This record gives sequence, structure tokens and C-alpha cells, in this order.
Amino acid sequence: MSARVRNKLLEARTRFGDSMTCQEKKAWEELCASAGEDVVKLNKVVDNYNLIVPMLKMQMVHFSLPREVERVEKLVQQQRLELQKEKGNDRERRIEERKKANAQNKPQTTKLGLMKWMQSFLK
Repeated sequence: MSARVRNKLLEARTRFGDSMTCQEKKAWEELCASAGEDVVKLNKVVDNYNLIVPMLKMQMVHFSLPREVERVEKLVQQQRLELQKEKGNDRERRIEERKKANAQNKPQTTKLGLMKWMQSFLK
């Protein structure tokens, strides 16, 4: 259930850019509020579970919406950085491939020796 809330937040946050517009901020806040309702329901389930479980070690802790939002934002930032690295690596790979292709396509220029040059000059 917590994974569902986190995935919902993650999917929505990836749709928005790094610098959100006013409309995007409002939509994000509304989504966080609706996720807050889900977290409240989830915490009620945790409370009921904790009442049933006699051992303290087996009990669960409550979920925190601000902590979940922070995790989602860090994860989205990390995904964006990885995507930028992949794009940079792709760009470098394409540049190297072009250099190799250009090096293979260039005709080999040979240095003419003095004797060859004089022979071609006298012809």
C-alpha cells in the first residue's frame, strides 16, 4: 500500500520539470494532499496491526507524508541526473564513432620523396 502511494507520487513528480510553474505547483500540492489522505488510511491500518501484534519488535511505524515526498523528490532528481549522464555518454559515443568513420574515409596521404617529386615534375 505504501509502495502504491510512493509510485503515485513518483509518476506525478516525473511529469513535472525541475522548475515547476504555478499550475504545476498547485497540481503537485493537490496530489500531495490526496496522498496525505491515503497515508492517513495507511496509518490506521498500521495502528490496527500494532494492536494485534503483541511483540514490540514486530510492530510497524507510521508513514510520514513529508518524508515520502522528500524521498520521491530525491529519487526524481537522481533519475534526471542519470538520464543526463546517459545523454552525455551517448553524445560522446556518437562523436567517437564519427571520428572513427571520418578517419577511415579519409584517403591516406603519402609523402612523396624528393626523387618521386622530381620524376613527376619532369614528366
